Amino acid sequence: QGIAGWMAKQGFRRAALLTLTAFHCILRISELLELRTGYVSAQSRGLLLVLRDTKIGARVGVHQEVSVIDQWLTTRLKQLVHTTSPGKTLIGCTGPAYRGIWRRAVDACRIPRRFTPYSLRRGGATATFRRSGSFDFVAERGRWTTARALRIYINAALLESAEGDATPWHSHCKEFTRTLPIHL
Repeated sequence: QGIAGWMAKQGFRRAALLTLTAFHCILRISELLELRTGYVSAQSRGLLLVLRDTKIGARVGVHQEVSVIDQWLTTRLKQLVHTTSPGKTLIGCTGPAYRGIWRRAVDACRIPRRFTPYSLRRGGATATFRRSGSFDFVAERGRWTTARALRIYINAALLESAEGDATPWHSHCKEFTRTLPIHL
């Protein structure tokens, strides 16, 4: 949230919103960057994101899907889709440009540089596991074929968290987290 807050404060509103979406939906960075207007549809309780050419989907020849169930994100993503030209990417920038914005945000938040955009997937999976307590639920939401690989992933993240790795920079991020309720 701190990274997204910094992005929004600096005027990178699309990047901020898609950063939060990637975390919430446990997206791979390629999925985040390729998300287009036509890949988003309304559901009864949120939005459905159709993920084309995903890692697993390419292997088995299908598109994968994930739901946006957070109301705050749903409202803002609907606005973004409405204001983006048909067929265009929602993030509105290239992969290198997004990574550059990310690095600036990480530096501003004083987060170690080892946290990359891929950290959104790992962090989203870990946060979802903490809320649900279910490896199977996280595996389905994150589109892993088995919960086995996911267990290694989450256990490593939980171990790092237990060691207090985030403590030195966590308080600095709070400044940017407070800026999130602005209009994205």
